[in-house]
Amino acid sequence: MSFLARKSWRRRPRNGQPANERRRACRSRAVIHDVVLGWEKDGTSDGLTAYLEDVSMDGCRARTPLVPPVQPGETIWFGLAGSQPAEQTEGILVEARKPFLRECSIRIKFLTALRYATFKHLVYGPQRPEAKKVERRECETDQFWR
Repeated sequence: MSFLARKSWRRRPRNGQPANERRRACRSRAVIHDVVLGWEKDGTSDGLTAYLEDVSMDGCRARTPLVPPVQPGETIWFGLAGSQPAEQTEGILVEARKPFLRECSIRIKFLTALRYATFKHLVYGPQRPEAKKVERRECETDQFWR
């Protein structure tokens, strides 16, 4: 069997789905890590704080000490800590995995794309004020100054 045949065999989709569907969008490391995950169970809404590991416009991965009582495929809400419920993004729980003596890793796929302002805040942090322009002498601003 040739090298090309083996390589194409590894990328073959399973059950009509891409082999790794959660990586369709590039994930970026978060600078702001405090987020809130929420869900509705039996008519009551509940939530918990989580540590955001990475985020993309289509989904995210977070860690939390507790396993949420939501099953994969059910609705879960994602928002910044201290944000209003109207500013939260609705998503679907893809996976909640809790290794022994470690925190639970939660993967979420957003139903609608994450607002770019929220994404930018999570990845780049709060916007810093513009740097003050330093006033220079006239001889330093001419075209021959190096």
